[in-house]
Amino acid sequence: MADAVVTGIGAAWQFLNVIMVVKDKVTFETELENLQSILTPIISMLEEIEQLNREANRPREELAPLISKMEEGTQLVSDCSKVRGCLNLCGRYCCKAKLKAFTKSFKNIYSTVMLAQIARDQKDNRRTQM
Repeated sequence: MADAVVTGIGAAWQFLNVIMVVKDKVTFETELENLQSILTPIISMLEEIEQLNREANRPREELAPLISKMEEGTQLVSDCSKVRGCLNLCGRYCCKAKLKAFTKSFKNIYSTVMLAQIARDQKDNRRTQM
């Protein structure tokens, strides 16, 4: 886990890569495309946030909930990629439901982390203007 917290951009790329590899091989492509569309713009923002946080000597742990969620998503997509075959209706249904729930949860975590970053940055800006 400690190694995973090293970089958010690494976790994001790993998550995006597993989505792209699995997407065309499974029957829940729509759910994976939805996750991909959410994750793709986040990657460039994460890179910038990490750089600015390093420059401001902020702890890496600020992004830990988001990184952890991306790692969870990587594992979920990987697990769901093993559900194959037209006869495995229950497995496909369960994976679709898990992916939908994960997407909602990921959006919530992302929103919370980003709002906290914005609030902290605004407070820092006010301090430096005084």
